[in-house]
Amino acid sequence: MRKTIPFSLVQIENDGFHPIVKAYYNRRPLNLVIDTGASRTVLNKSILTHLKPIESEHIEPLAAGINAQQFSVSLYTIDRFTISRIRFTNFEVFGADLSGLAKMYKSMVGFPLHGMLGSDFLIKYCAQLDFDQRVMIVST
Repeated sequence: MRKTIPFSLVQIENDGFHPIVKAYYNRRPLNLVIDTGASRTVLNKSILTHLKPIESEHIEPLAAGINAQQFSVSLYTIDRFTISRIRFTNFEVFGADLSGLAKMYKSMVGFPLHGMLGSDFLIKYCAQLDFDQRVMIVST
């Protein structure tokens, strides 16, 4: 079934924009960048404190951002989160300390960033981004 999720475009520089989707996890509102360049979905670790990280020999404990700075990550399975009244269940995410990024985002655009919705999500749900209508269409 195809469903439509609205997103907003936030101007972060003179000619720079990020598509932002509002999500909810444990009834907490989250602002997530739809990031086609991110291989995995990453949430701020502070959101995941009640979960135990998944232990695996196949998980790299470090990830690199666009500026090649490495940061420590842990893998978690979140039981469910909601985007535009659509429930997504048993989804693996990386947790990382994004507090500096959240603070920077708040100073730039007026609200904190809680993470990035990565290509793992976009591929799993066959997402299509329509920038004209400002919607993400997913198959659930």
